[in-house]
Amino acid sequence: MSVGRNPPLWKQLADAAGDGEDSLKVVVLAGECDSKYIKIGKQLAETASSDLYAISNTGHALHLQDPATVASILYHFCEQRVQRSA
Repeated sequence: MSVGRNPPLWKQLADAAGDGEDSLKVVVLAGECDSKYIKIGKQLAETASSDLYAISNTGHALHLQDPATVASILYHFCEQRVQRSA
């Protein structure tokens, strides 16, 4: 099944992304040259009370076009989660 055929989960995301300790934490990444996913990323980040990282000079395959930046963002995101849970 393609991603475009999945049912929308915006309400479930909004419900899960509260302010509590058990709330869902997400990091949102998009390639700055991918206008479709920048738009979706902005909506996702707003719904999930998160930040959008628009990776410079990348498009839809940002993880292949700039793997070091993607890895760094994900590393720091995970590191923050571990420090808060300790």
